[in-house]
Amino acid sequence: MKTVLLILLILNVSLLFSQNWDAEIIESKLITEFVNYYSSDYDSRYDVLLPQLRTKVENLLSNSISFECSFDSLAKYLKIIKSEDEKLRIFSWNNLTGGTFHQYDVFIQYKTNNDKIKTQWLDSIVDNQPEGLTEAIQFEIYDIGINGNPYYLCFGRGTRGAGHHHNTILIFSIERDSIKFLPDLIDKKYQFLQAPRGYDLNLKYDKKAEVISFNEFIHNDELNYFIPTDKIVKLKLENGKFTKSGG
Repeated sequence: MKTVLLILLILNVSLLFSQNWDAEIIESKLITEFVNYYSSDYDSRYDVLLPQLRTKVENLLSNSISFECSFDSLAKYLKIIKSEDEKLRIFSWNNLTGGTFHQYDVFIQYKTNNDKIKTQWLDSIVDNQPEGLTEAIQFEIYDIGINGNPYYLCFGRGTRGAGHHHNTILIFSIERDSIKFLPDLIDKKYQFLQAPRGYDLNLKYDKKAEVISFNEFIHNDELNYFIPTDKIVKLKLENGKFTKSGG
């Protein structure tokens, strides 16, 4: 009996070290891919390396073992955020194929209700309206509840040139084996927010009050430029949707 227990213990320890080692290998390979990509010239990135990088990221992060890896070292090369319930993680980075019009890749890794590890590209699940909605580094994620169901509120930031930068507001849920984008839970005109560079949109979420807030900027048609109004817009979660509070 003691011999059997000893063998089981050795097998469990060996399995643990094997899983850790596999996770380390995955992280090491990802770091190598990003270092090589960032150090390459523009033409190589644009013509060849970008689709290769996307394929390798997808293959490596589709490995279920990778879901347990914190990726602390990889986080030096791209932005990684994780939901509070630890069921959803987002990887995003500037793919360096644009100029002042920055282009980004966003990859989502998540656990289904059946505890399966799945992955999807953001640009494959978000209807890109308004234009540029997927062009952002995802920098904050909040677990929110609507009608007793779990959802994820995500904030992004980016720039498409012309002297402006932007924030994005996206809401997702995990349904069955896929990520579902839920644009109807917030007014479309507030999903993509623009401001001149040098001005802060100051996008925030008050979890206790269930309020999204940000500085307001309006487009001046004559100048073809967004200008500040010195007002703060607040979107309150009411009746299952974020709607403007205070008129």
